[in-house]
Amino acid sequence: MAYNEPIHIDPADKGTASQGVVTLCRKAFPAYRGRTFKIQVIDAGETLDLRSSWDGGSRDTFHFVRLDGKIDGATTDVSPRVPSQSAFDVPVRGLDAVRLPDGTGVVEHSICQGHDMGLTLKIGSQNATKLLPAPETLSGDQIVVLEHTRSLKASYGGVSNLRFVEANRTMGITQERWDTAVASLMASKHLRRNKSITPKGRNACPN
Repeated sequence: MAYNEPIHIDPADKGTASQGVVTLCRKAFPAYRGRTFKIQVIDAGETLDLRSSWDGGSRDTFHFVRLDGKIDGATTDVSPRVPSQSAFDVPVRGLDAVRLPDGTGVVEHSICQGHDMGLTLKIGSQNATKLLPAPETLSGDQIVVLEHTRSLKASYGGVSNLRFVEANRTMGITQERWDTAVASLMASKHLRRNKSITPKGRNACPN
């Protein structure tokens, strides 16, 4: 199964899959000190645009990584950075439509308007099984809490419990059901102790 949207990875998650993604990303960009990691699965036959140059304070840079059938990164090889492709650089033919060979991924470091957006490991679907988080099944109330937590501030315009207020207005969820869902999501680490959403919680939200 391929994902159109990147899956968020929590570097604090000690699971084998999560640590495999983090290890591969850090091998590609060892100077990176942030904590934003993602994985994106590419469909068979899909191509990637790996052209890289600064534009309005934004840039994506890329390194290829060899997966070698391992998820601990112990034998991973990392390519030099993919060459820049500004109007002043020698063009690299085919860089706008790259197909990932089997056993190879690419790690992207994204800067958007001066903000560091973190690292994303892009891999083909045939190499994804061991690196993807296990699928989850959540209740409707839990999904409502996660979606409203992801999309709304905790308070705004003098309303201190804005997320619940909007969920009650649009979805009809009661305070008791909301509190029960929040407690269960905190226990399962979809929400933090301060009730903010975790990478695991973001992944569980419908796209």
